[in-house]
Formats: sequence, structure tokens, C-alpha cells
Amino acid sequence: MISVLLKGANNIRSWPLLLLVGSTGCSPDGTEQVSRAPGESIEQWTIVEDLRIGAIEGSEAETFSQIRGILVDRQGQILVLDFVAQEIRVFSPEGAHMATLGRKGSGPGEFRQANGMAWATDGNLYVNDPRNGRVMVLSTGGQEITTYRRFVSSWGYTWEGGVDSLGRLYDYAIERTVRFDRSPGVKVEPQWVLVRYDPATQGVDTISFPQGEVTYLRTSRGAVSVPFAPGNLYAFEPSIGHIWFAHTATYRITEATLDGDTVRVFERDVDPEPLTAADRESAMESLAGIMERIGHVDFNPSMLPSHKPVLRHFVRATNGQLWVRLESRDTSVSHDVFNSEGVWIAQARVPSSYRPYPRPVVTDRYFYAVTTDSLGVSYVVRGRIDRER
Repeated sequence: MISVLLKGANNIRSWPLLLLVGSTGCSPDGTEQVSRAPGESIEQWTIVEDLRIGAIEGSEAETFSQIRGILVDRQGQILVLDFVAQEIRVFSPEGAHMATLGRKGSGPGEFRQANGMAWATDGNLYVNDPRNGRVMVLSTGGQEITTYRRFVSSWGYTWEGGVDSLGRLYDYAIERTVRFDRSPGVKVEPQWVLVRYDPATQGVDTISFPQGEVTYLRTSRGAVSVPFAPGNLYAFEPSIGHIWFAHTATYRITEATLDGDTVRVFERDVDPEPLTAADRESAMESLAGIMERIGHVDFNPSMLPSHKPVLRHFVRATNGQLWVRLESRDTSVSHDVFNSEGVWIAQARVPSSYRPYPRPVVTDRYFYAVTTDSLGVSYVVRGRIDRER
């Protein structure tokens, strides 16, 4: 049994993990169980790139430094958050630069370390700015409406938070620091939580959710993860109050409400790929680069796992689909696509150069992501979803 702790409400609810069966049905507690029935065909989809925004040399708006967020509005305009410039650039569906929102600074309409953005149900844009300690709200026209005090002190590479229909803000936070023992590899207990903050009432709830074991390597400046070791994945949709979580060692993704009720589980039998000699060499090269930047890492090759994780990441599409990316060596990677009822409907081939973070945006027709070329130049790409049976 795995539990969710609502600290603000002092309430504990269980999150039972349910095994999906072939046909639609319900568990004894009424939880829906749905999956693709055995023998039914799965559609084969392909992502065909039809737009690329960015350039090696060009105007300031066309050259990106570090892209920390992408969004798409209802008109198909693409918003790109450049972390170095600390500005949000707006492009038309044809890729033309339309406007730039914000600039670097600490005054009104300015950002110091904006690392993510999210839509609200009213169409306003929320921009997370941890260095300024605030979340800024912009209107559909790009004007600053208000700002809210940022309610957690930690932050990640990109912001995965959001806002619900009641105006409550959500963010991930570190519940406890990593404590090292004497062994080089440090096994970490659950530490990430989802924090809900109501600006109107100043109320805060902390929602803990299940996590699998993660092993880190001790360094002189903290910790780094073991290459190819499994980790934890999360996706959150505040508009419906659902969260998806998984440990990448197995194909098992649980969708649940924030009250702790399991909605469904996505599960398939997928064998993990074995770690090859080239993979091991790549891991050692990666660690060597880390040591050049931050100093010695307590590591030996025996710490590498024998197999790769099964899952790479997942993202919820705007039409309610769940796109699950599998770990793969192929030049294009496979995504399982589940519809909004949890039925496995397709496998989609997506170019392997499309990065999982910042999180892609998937609509009914397009797949938007960030990619980097061999020179390290970043681009925003849009791929058309071609559906074939």
C-alpha cells in the first residue's frame, strides 16, 4: 500500500495500484480499468517536421541560448522562453517573430531567472521566476496583471508547475535534503512533493506521492545520478487535478487525483534494453565531463546497471492523450499513445533528437519540441502527426 500525505489537511489517503486488463471494466472499489483488448490493431503514427524556428546566425529573436519552456496558444502561436535573455518570444504559426515579452531585471514585467511558464484556464500566462521570488501573471495581450510570492525555495532546471481553475498555484519542492552514507552510491528515499498554494487565502497544502528508489553519486558539490539508472517521472494537469507518476525501471504509470484516488494504471510488458559497451563508454565520458566541471565523483563501472530504464518520459496532450516515450537506441523513438479514456491506440515514431525537456507540447495535430544540432544550436520544431493504420 502506498499513501499520499496531505499535510495541510492532515489527511492520509491510499493510492492503490491497479492491474489493467484487456477489456473495459471496473475494480471492486469502482476504479475504471481500461486498455486495448488483445488482438486489436494499434495505429502507427509518424511525426513529420514541418516547421523549425531558430538559426545559427540571424536576428536576436531567431537565435536561442537556453530554451527553458515552450507553449502553444489557441491560435497556434508558439511561445519560447529563452533563459539567458530572460524573455519570452512569440512566433506565428508560420514561424514569424510577432512579439517579445519581458526582459532581464527585477522591476515590473522583468525576469531574473524565469525557468518555465503555464497557461491558466482564463488564458492568462503564469511565468515562474525563482530568483525574483515570484510568479508573474501576464494577460493574453502580454501585459503584467499581477505577481504572486513564490511559495517554495527550491527549483529545477525547468518549472513543471501550473495553476488550476480556482487560481491556486502548484509547484514541485524538495521535501528533504539528500543525506550521504559511507557508500559511494546513495539510495534516496522519497523527497519530491507537490505544493499547492492559494494566493487568496495564503493556504498551503503539501502532497506527497509514491517514488521509486533512486541512486546518486557523491561529489564535492552534492550529488549526480548514475548514468542509465532508473529514476522517477511525473506529469501534472492542474485543470483536472490529476497527476501521473512512474519509476522508469518498469512500464507502470499511475494516474491519480490529488485526493489520493487512483483513476487508472497504464501498464505493458516491455523488456528493458541491455547496456552495451558503447553505452558504458558513453557513461564514462559523461562522468569525466562532470568531473572536469565539479570535481571528483565516487564511481566505478560496476555501479552501472545491466539494463537501461524502460521509460524515458511522458507528456499529456492538450486533447487528453498520454504520450509515453520508451527508451530506445533507434534514430526515431517510439511513443505509446493512450487516449483520454486510457486505451492504447497508437505507436508514434518521433525523431530521437527531439528533447524530452523542456516538456514537449502535443496537440491533436502537432508535436512541438526543442532540438539541438551538432553545433549545439537550439531550435523549436513542430512536427505534423501523420496517422496510418
